[in-house]
Amino acid sequence: MVAAAHALELSSMALCDYGGLYGSVRAWIRAKELGLRVHVGATFTCEPGELCLVLLVQSSQGYENLCRLLSLAHADCPKG
Repeated sequence: MVAAAHALELSSMALCDYGGLYGSVRAWIRAKELGLRVHVGATFTCEPGELCLVLLVQSSQGYENLCRLLSLAHADCPKG
């Protein structure tokens, strides 16, 4: 996705994963290599199968806060 955004000559893009930050590190590294700004975030659901909230981070503190929220959100969920 980052390479496609670069090919389209975009200066920035946002990337949100469902309920986590699974691809954010790889996307951020590749975007940095290409000189593209990437905004990372995650989506949260309120009801199963229903998107409720999209959170994007603005800083390293925001990333840390989002990681903490995701950990709390998944704390009572079964693994896998």
